[in-house]
Amino acid sequence: MAELADALRSGRSESTLMRVQIPPSAQKDLHCRSFFLPKIIIFWYSYSMEILKAIKRHIYILIMILVAIYLIIDLNTRLSTLTFLENQEATLQTDVINLQSTLDTVNDRIDYAKSDTAVEEWARQQGLMRKEDDHVIIPLPGEYETPTPTPHPEIAVTPAPNWMIWKSLIFD
Repeated sequence: MAELADALRSGRSESTLMRVQIPPSAQKDLHCRSFFLPKIIIFWYSYSMEILKAIKRHIYILIMILVAIYLIIDLNTRLSTLTFLENQEATLQTDVINLQSTLDTVNDRIDYAKSDTAVEEWARQQGLMRKEDDHVIIPLPGEYETPTPTPHPEIAVTPAPNWMIWKSLIFD
């Protein structure tokens, strides 16, 4: 053992291995003193690893909660957008139906305006035209009697004294 200590102190290293045998009395002493410190280190290491595992578990749970909150907010945003778009779609469908009925009415009026019946109606009423077989009667202006106005009877208003006005306001 002394040779091993001398070799380590001198910095000399040889590739030959030496076998050292520790007597049984030294093993008990070594067991009591030298293994106490590693047991503390191992306990501290295992305890700190448990703490790290617990912290990691809490971090994972926190991340999962944050992801869930983000997903709920995103879902809420999408649902409100969906509701808005559905309302807008209903409004636009109503507008399309109204515009389609207006288009149908305008097309009917255009078809009528292109027909012979509409042309003949316009010619007789607004164009002051006639057919060959028609006899046009034109009324001539004559002498009209002017109506006499009906006389309206006049109502005489007599003013009432102030005390009668106040009496009627208070007691009636």
